Amino acid sequence: MSTTSSPRFEPSYQSQPASAPQISAKDIKPEDFTKPFCDFMTENPTVFHAVDYFKQKLSAAGYSEVSQRVPMT
Repeated sequence: MSTTSSPRFEPSYQSQPASAPQISAKDIKPEDFTKPFCDFMTENPTVFHAVDYFKQKLSAAGYSEVSQRVPMT
């Protein structure tokens, strides 16, 4: 029997970096989120529209599409 124990992983439960300002629930206004969400849903009524929207956003950010037919190595 071995008496040594393996190192334990200690998860960090901090959800924001230490330098990020703390936001209180009383500071959050639902209209700050509902209007952009409703606008997005209006502009992208189907999953196909939403996929195209994010494809364009990722492409503008410098990402490129990878063909599913090309084997990944």
